[in-house]
Amino acid sequence: MYDGQLWASLPDLPPSILARVCESAGGFVRCINFAGLRELSDDALLDMTENLCYDSSTPSIISSTRITTINLQGCTALTTHSLHHLLIRAPNLQSLCVKGLTAVLDSTCTIISTYCPNLVSLDMSRCVNISGDGIRKMATSVLDRGDRLHVKVLRLVGLRHVSDDMMRRLGMAAPDLEVLDLSYASSLHNSSVEAFVAVSEEEAKDVDSIQL
Repeated sequence: MYDGQLWASLPDLPPSILARVCESAGGFVRCINFAGLRELSDDALLDMTENLCYDSSTPSIISSTRITTINLQGCTALTTHSLHHLLIRAPNLQSLCVKGLTAVLDSTCTIISTYCPNLVSLDMSRCVNISGDGIRKMATSVLDRGDRLHVKVLRLVGLRHVSDDMMRRLGMAAPDLEVLDLSYASSLHNSSVEAFVAVSEEEAKDVDSIQL
């Protein structure tokens, strides 16, 4: 039952069973779906993360998981510490859903842009502790590195403090963006949408396209 090769995907089993699976599964796990698992504690997620890591060949490099998909929607007992601990160790992450979690902060956005470079789908809708400033910093951090966000689907329902500068930087940092959900973002104005698609002649040299 606990053969690691049988558990490429972790469903929302009771935490006690998940802990035993993680000990055996180790680096085989690619997907964790804990949606609705309210009893998932900080300590449990921290332990699971450590068990899902595989040893790096370089001692100075942080151990990593092979996880490509994470769904933590409804895991209300988690704190920022355990969430960041997992994200920092998920360099292969492609899809992340943390919808409605209070553990998600503006600093989480920077963590994502720094440690999850392969992310293509991100849902941070209804996360009351993030704002447009967090998204602006996420975009700015990759632009400052001369890089870009590869995200194609970005859901930010109810995002507070959406600004023209945030939208402009996001437009520059995420040229592959295909879905941007800002439903119920009350501070979103026409000028912000214009800023999202606007590029100067100098900026246009480094941008292939902006899709809407």
